[in-house]
Amino acid sequence: MITHELSRFSDWQQRAFAASLLSRMWPSYKLFHQHTQFGNADLLFNQLDIIWQQLANSATKFNLEVQLEKLESNTPSESDYDLFVVYPALDFCSGLNCLLQSTVDKDSNCAIEVAQLSENSVQAYLDMRYINEFGERATFEQLSQDPLMQWERDMQLAIVDCLKKNPENKNTCSLLKSLVTDEKLSNLGNPY
Repeated sequence: MITHELSRFSDWQQRAFAASLLSRMWPSYKLFHQHTQFGNADLLFNQLDIIWQQLANSATKFNLEVQLEKLESNTPSESDYDLFVVYPALDFCSGLNCLLQSTVDKDSNCAIEVAQLSENSVQAYLDMRYINEFGERATFEQLSQDPLMQWERDMQLAIVDCLKKNPENKNTCSLLKSLVTDEKLSNLGNPY
């Protein structure tokens, strides 16, 4: 259902949707940085903020090549870390890469890709939790019914609803930011 909605959105709406989800995913990168001292969480937050600024004011410009190089140098390699937090950090970096690229690639499926990355992060987290608690992976039904997965899907629908009801402007950016950050919880439910 959400894929169908996103495919009908304008470029602006798709980028705003992706930026909203990435704002919920960024704390996982920050947590990864705190555990490993790898990367610069503030720099990546600032990159995401550049996108928000561009959404609020289309005259905002940035050098895509420079931003992509910075992102690449702050993207971890999963083979270098034996910690779960590397995976949500990688999902964030992949999503941010897609979002940055979507500023020039108008045929991008960035919103759909970021929605899947965010949901995959939640699923991987739940799988890890189920393995630690019960010694086995979660079933599809357990994943679907878990409150954290339901919250993820509800949040995605709330973002879609906000975008459908509001114009493409600075005020809508503020509404979206409040929607996804007021609880001060990452998409994995971790406080920040």
